[in-house]
Amino acid sequence: MRRHARASDTSPKVSLLESRAFRPHSTVFPKPLARLQRQHERILQQIQTFDHSIRNIHGSEMRRGDASDSIRYLKALRQLVDRHQKEEEQVLVPIVEEHLDPVASENICREHRQLSKSLEQMNKKLSRINNSECSVLEALESSVRLEVMARQQFAREENVTYWFASVCMGQPRWVN
Repeated sequence: MRRHARASDTSPKVSLLESRAFRPHSTVFPKPLARLQRQHERILQQIQTFDHSIRNIHGSEMRRGDASDSIRYLKALRQLVDRHQKEEEQVLVPIVEEHLDPVASENICREHRQLSKSLEQMNKKLSRINNSECSVLEALESSVRLEVMARQQFAREENVTYWFASVCMGQPRWVN
């Protein structure tokens, strides 16, 4: 029996920033949801900047063990995430809670807590790098996990929750 290659085996890896392949149709969300979607993109860009700063620690002999740039980028990332989560909890959670169910809105809040906890753990790892108690590779692995977690959460929100909320707001539109 001949095996066929899966599409995922041959297709190039494309980030959420580079492709909207996560959505079957490009959805034009109402303004509050579109703003939240743009915040997702800014957060992912900041995660990539942060990840790059960790790679620079690992690749530079002169700066080995100096995580000050990474700590600065992580602080900026944390501010973006905090602002985004607060806005989502003001805009999105009430819609989901009213029109879907409280469990779905609690899942959004749980995911927010998970992402915040990961950011806090990353901050501790960066501090440990400065004290030579943590390897840069360990921090880099955590950074990659952080990015994967954020991308999964954002894809789920944009594909399901934002779409649902836009229906409840009475403004879903698709662009082909």
